[in-house]
Amino acid sequence: SSQASIVADTQGQIIQEEKPDVIQIHDICNPDVVEISRRYAPIVQSVYNHSFYCPGGAKYLPVLGRICERPVGTGCLVSAFITHCNSVRPRVLMSSYDRSRRMMKNNRGLVFLALTNYQAECLLKNGCAPEAVKVLHPFTNLPVLPTEREERRILFVGRIVKQKGLDRLIDAIQYIDPSCRLVVNGDGPELKTAKEIAQRLGMASRIDFLGWTGREELARCYAESAVVVVPSIWPEPFGMVGIEAMSYGKPVVAFDVGGISDWLEDGVTGFLIEPYDLREMAKKIDYLLKHSGVAREMGMRGRSRVEQEFKKERYISKLLEIYGEVIDDWPQSRELAHKNAGVQSPIQAV
Repeated sequence: SSQASIVADTQGQIIQEEKPDVIQIHDICNPDVVEISRRYAPIVQSVYNHSFYCPGGAKYLPVLGRICERPVGTGCLVSAFITHCNSVRPRVLMSSYDRSRRMMKNNRGLVFLALTNYQAECLLKNGCAPEAVKVLHPFTNLPVLPTEREERRILFVGRIVKQKGLDRLIDAIQYIDPSCRLVVNGDGPELKTAKEIAQRLGMASRIDFLGWTGREELARCYAESAVVVVPSIWPEPFGMVGIEAMSYGKPVVAFDVGGISDWLEDGVTGFLIEPYDLREMAKKIDYLLKHSGVAREMGMRGRSRVEQEFKKERYISKLLEIYGEVIDDWPQSRELAHKNAGVQSPIQAV
């Protein structure tokens, strides 16, 4: 369309004026933006979610209650109707399918920056070259270590949506020592359902729904918790709440889905639970509540790991290293990009 042409011309003009050594595309799964940008400079495409290789965006099949293992393909269209993993509205379904298919088909000359090894595996499964996929874990700031308190509290932090699994955690609470409390810091469209489940199971009096709070209140929640639980049932691209909890010196219990095992070491900084074993999750939470010394040791090992592996300085250093690599490889990747796009190199055109 004429509007798309204007946008493309403007984007190309800006890039030529700025003359970047490298372009990093953040949180945009748009093959058109990539096609234009990579004609002028090497591209680092950050992958923060599953939309690049999953039209539905979640890699989860709600009706079947399991994670999707398929690469992008026509099966995704059928799956939307059978498993409700995507909208079945024709325009929305075809648009999301075309987006993911094009991102994975026309990926030559790009470097993908994945958050975890799980995302990297998904990219490779969808045809990306191994040398074009880099893993760069995000970072978190290190807060002042909270004063230890003997609070028997379990903490959940996050959006209250189906894939975050709060309903599973509420179910698991009934198998845990009744003297403990669950604190829910977050909000979302499934809040009403979560409260109804708590009421039906007789757990309502043991749960505090705080909604979204400010940083100071969240810090207090971490300080007063014995364990932080990440009961996600979809494959988390990373799970930032995990390293945030570890930065506060708290052990984490989580289902072993997606990229969680990149930061949570089973038996060392918390416990990884086989999806979706509620009894085992309850058992591990209860163990940490009853063995405060073990919980503190795990928490401090988690804190130490954040200091070593998930700090800002390490992130920046590795990112600059990746920039250097893609700039050095630009002459080769440029030819791949132009050949793939079917256009003449702007440098050759000059």
